[in-house]
Amino acid sequence: MQLKPGTEQALNDWLGPSSWNTPHDDDMDRWYDLISQYQRDHGYAIDEAALRQQIEHQVGGQFTDEENGSEASFAEGLAWQWTFWTS
Repeated sequence: MQLKPGTEQALNDWLGPSSWNTPHDDDMDRWYDLISQYQRDHGYAIDEAALRQQIEHQVGGQFTDEENGSEASFAEGLAWQWTFWTS
C-alpha cells in the first residue's frame, strides 16, 4: 500500500511509542490523528488488509493488544470519524 507522506508520518507517529496498542490517551490521540490524516489524503475507502500488513511489518507482527486481546480496527476508526464529522 502506497501511503501519502502525511499519512505515513501519522502512522509512524502512532506506531513509534511502545504503548501504541494501548488505550492510553496519548496513543488514542495519535490513532485518531492517523485516521483523520488518512481520510484527508485517501478518502474513506480503505484496503484494510493492505494497511494491516503494513502495520504488522512495521511492528514486527505485534498487531494484537495482548492485554485486551483486541485488534486495532482502522476501518472501525474511520467509520467512527465519518459518523462524528457528519452528524
